Amino acid sequence: MAALTDSSVFDEARRLVYAGEAEALASLIDAHPGLATARAAGTAQPYDGYFNAATLLHHVARNPDPPEDAKDDASTAVAVATVLLDRGAEVDATTRAGPSQPNDVTWTALGLVATSSKAREADVQIALMTLLVERGAAVDALNGGALMGALYYGEAAAAAWLHSRGAKVDFVTRAALGLPLDEKTIAIEQSLVHYSTVALPDEALRRDEAHVVAFATAYAAKLGRVDSLEALERRFANTTTTPRGLVFRAPVRHFDHAATPLHWAVQGGHYDAAAWLLSRRADVFAKDSTYDATPREWNKHCKNLDALDGLLALYELPYPDRARRSCIAAVEKSPACKARVDVEGVRGLVDGALADPGTVRDAGAQCFHELNNRPEAADGLVFATVAAEAGYIVLLHALDFAGGWRKELHAARGKGAWETVRPGVTRLYTDFLKGQLTSEALSGVDAAVIERTFDLAALPELASLFADVCADLARGLEETGTDSLETFAMRHKDATAAACTRALVETFPVTFNDTHLLPDGTPVILYKKAQLVVCELLFRFRGRPEADGAFDFADWDALTACVDNVICAVVRKYGAITLEDDLGAAIDEKKPLPSGSADEVSLRAAAMAAVEATVAAVNAKHGNGTGDPPPITSTELGNYFWGFLGKTPENRKYVRHVTKDTVFY
Repeated sequence: MAALTDSSVFDEARRLVYAGEAEALASLIDAHPGLATARAAGTAQPYDGYFNAATLLHHVARNPDPPEDAKDDASTAVAVATVLLDRGAEVDATTRAGPSQPNDVTWTALGLVATSSKAREADVQIALMTLLVERGAAVDALNGGALMGALYYGEAAAAAWLHSRGAKVDFVTRAALGLPLDEKTIAIEQSLVHYSTVALPDEALRRDEAHVVAFATAYAAKLGRVDSLEALERRFANTTTTPRGLVFRAPVRHFDHAATPLHWAVQGGHYDAAAWLLSRRADVFAKDSTYDATPREWNKHCKNLDALDGLLALYELPYPDRARRSCIAAVEKSPACKARVDVEGVRGLVDGALADPGTVRDAGAQCFHELNNRPEAADGLVFATVAAEAGYIVLLHALDFAGGWRKELHAARGKGAWETVRPGVTRLYTDFLKGQLTSEALSGVDAAVIERTFDLAALPELASLFADVCADLARGLEETGTDSLETFAMRHKDATAAACTRALVETFPVTFNDTHLLPDGTPVILYKKAQLVVCELLFRFRGRPEADGAFDFADWDALTACVDNVICAVVRKYGAITLEDDLGAAIDEKKPLPSGSADEVSLRAAAMAAVEATVAAVNAKHGNGTGDPPPITSTELGNYFWGFLGKTPENRKYVRHVTKDTVFY
């Protein structure tokens, strides 16, 4: 019998394992019984790293891949593994850490199979794991190495199978598997093996909430578990540990490449998870620490879906343009969108109500004149400085919503939304805040204060929404170290309109991050209130000597329409959009459209796209390419639809959709 130190015997056995020649392997082991437990010698590849000192049973996993010149037949892997186990192979023998990976966690055969794409592609992964466990393999060996490894390498089916066989889970693996996370009794800890190229510097981090939640977020993104991301948001997005949803944007320390969750969603090819993270303000320009690459660059390297590249490219656009492009794309391409632009209807609008585009410009000039003359002065409110007035404008339009409460407001107060909001904000500013727009002052605004200053005692649910916005403003100021809304506004007085829009969305997301997903993951971005703040800052201060050029945004013409239920009603009345029957019926019957629902998001996306189509048609018809007359802009047409067409007696009677659970309009 040849000695096992003779590598040719082991090499022949390994060849038979890969070739799937079970009977020949059985004969060879019968002749050399020690082969069943023998280990590969030396540190030449592939035995220099995690596969060091591997047994023949480890090789069954094909992880790493067989040599290029080897005959490989994975279809008989179960038969080969059975031969080895029948002849004494140790089912839970572990590899050793080789010189190229001295800190590797080491692997059992079960762990290697669970992490093997080759076994999955050959459709033997689950069968091999079943055999190994039936023959005594411990599913929790090496402190959950098989489960953590399967999750790390994206082998979701293998991970789910291990969980079904009783593998222990911790908070991180619960997130990766899509198990419940909301219950407060679930321990926030990383108790299983820390599988990463980055070692934990301190074992105490396993119980540190910020670390564990960040790891859980990375694994949820890596496995495409939108359900887990949503659960993490519900439980942690606005806690002290993970403020303002930062966990969805920040690099994950102590994990590979210090990449963000968005990087990991992209690496796994998970469009839905990437879209969800981007809707929560994930930074499309963030770079990892190893390759200095953005998520989009990772996507190109991984050669993932073209759709993912398009999604990432959309979010690389300036804020107003990404809104415009997202709505047009959703209406034109998404099967989930329930509203479309009607080209004939747009043409009729251009030839009819907009036959003279000068009326649109005149309306804009009138709006400019009214804002320049400070309408709140009629309420006795006079500002001592540009900064004070600018801060007030941020507050005013942060609280500029409640369009869906029109019926209830008229019943309770005899006035509509704007007639409630504007005087309510004035009283809040003067009587309660005493002109102080600091985090401390705004944090004191609760529903009771709103009920008193807005005269909303009869509508406590609406008062709570207003209070939520004030709390968001307070948190945003505190967490960015900004002492007041005045300081925030003046910090952006010389910025672009796009940059100011972005700052509002990033700093006060509850209030201004008007971003949604259709059921198929198509993003719809609107930023209605953020752009409204920017527009009013521009129109308020343009030409006023004391402003000294503040807020004179050179790129203001790139802003879009500020789409609310009035603009939606106008474009529908004039036939510029068509709706699926059930959506049209729901609006006509005044059934509420829940915020973020396919109905509500489709309607607003189509309204935005219709405004863009109408602007293009008007300018094509009346423009001469010289800029004289100047082309109308989306903002101007949106203002015209809202402030003029939408307010004519006939059009005010036209049904508007009702969405009550929103702070965006």
